[in-house]
Amino acid sequence: MPLLGRKVTGTQWARKADLGHDEVAADTVTKELRTTHDTLSFWCAADDTEPWKSAALAMGAAAERLDSLDIAWIDREALVGDGVQVVDSLGETPVADLRDKHADACRLDAFRLARVATHVARAVRSEPQQLRRVTRTELIAMVSEAVRADRVRLEDLNENVRKEVQAKLAGK
Repeated sequence: MPLLGRKVTGTQWARKADLGHDEVAADTVTKELRTTHDTLSFWCAADDTEPWKSAALAMGAAAERLDSLDIAWIDREALVGDGVQVVDSLGETPVADLRDKHADACRLDAFRLARVATHVARAVRSEPQQLRRVTRTELIAMVSEAVRADRVRLEDLNENVRKEVQAKLAGK
């Protein structure tokens, strides 16, 4: 099953007492699923056993600074089956082998965006959760390993991230 990962704030997606099981607060949707040109960005899972990893590495390597982040993943086919158009696209990351592991949910309107929100909410609220918190320490290690493995060039990282990765590579 092809999976799509996206950065979320896990606590934002907790079920609210005054809403039904599949209902999502409007504030959550407007804070967490900000679109650009009616499009929402996702990273395609390269590994079904740890579907969060490619999204975390792609975003960590592209970040201005490394902080903990939550990654939720959803079933691409279920999203498409719910009327959301998902198109493969090039992702913006310095990790060259992940650029083609990106997709956009596009031509979104309010109804389709609500369907995306429902899928994300179900993923975060499911048992087991389809949500993984990636710590700052893990991100530094992941990006450092990608540099060691020549998956990303040190000079392509933001200066702040580069300094942290260099320190990790130097054993500090």
